Amino acid sequence: MSSPDPRTLSIVLYGLDDHLAVQLTEAASGPGRMLDRATSLLQCTKACSRGEVDVIFASSERAKYLELLQALRSNRILLPVIVASRLPEVHDWLDALDAGATDYCAPPFERCHIQWILESTLRSNSAPGRLKHIGLKSVPRSSSGDTAGGNFNGTPLA
Repeated sequence: MSSPDPRTLSIVLYGLDDHLAVQLTEAASGPGRMLDRATSLLQCTKACSRGEVDVIFASSERAKYLELLQALRSNRILLPVIVASRLPEVHDWLDALDAGATDYCAPPFERCHIQWILESTLRSNSAPGRLKHIGLKSVPRSSSGDTAGGNFNGTPLA
């Protein structure tokens, strides 16, 4: 992970299995976005403490997201953590939010849904002007249900 351009939204995927990570990457990729996978808690927290991360999508495995949230708290790092699960279970969603996660999502990941999550998360967790500075804005839905204007290119990480 490297220090991104200040106009780039840096998203880290932590603890997600390969299949879920690929699906989320396809939905979240686009211009002005940098996605990276953290293979360990230490790698994730170091990148966060260096200011290289804006948002974290974390595994819904309770032990993993609890460990991440605790590490962020103990290092006084205030970053949004969105728990990503294979299955949309209400009790898991509530447990994650109670533990301190910012949001919860499950497949199928649609670009407009991930766009909305990122916008609402950053709107409530960042300084004024950050959304505009990194190029996020509300995008109207087209009749097909995908985002109009093509803010996402769907290019998976190499």
